Amino acid sequence: MSYRAAWGRLRASEDRLGIKLVESNAAKKGMTLTPASKALLEKFRRLEKEADAYLQKTSRELSALLDSDRQIG
Repeated sequence: MSYRAAWGRLRASEDRLGIKLVESNAAKKGMTLTPASKALLEKFRRLEKEADAYLQKTSRELSALLDSDRQIG
């Protein structure tokens, strides 16, 4: 992806979310995540972890249900 396309996607995401995601870091001559984007990233990681745990639990429950149904039938 080109730099221009990536920058456009970043700005579009900021507009949709209503927060700044990156800020200039003159000391490092680059960009860093804003506190708001770090919080958003942490919430996403927590959601992803919870969703994964739920899917694994549900998969085990469904497998157990199917196994018990096979034993009856």
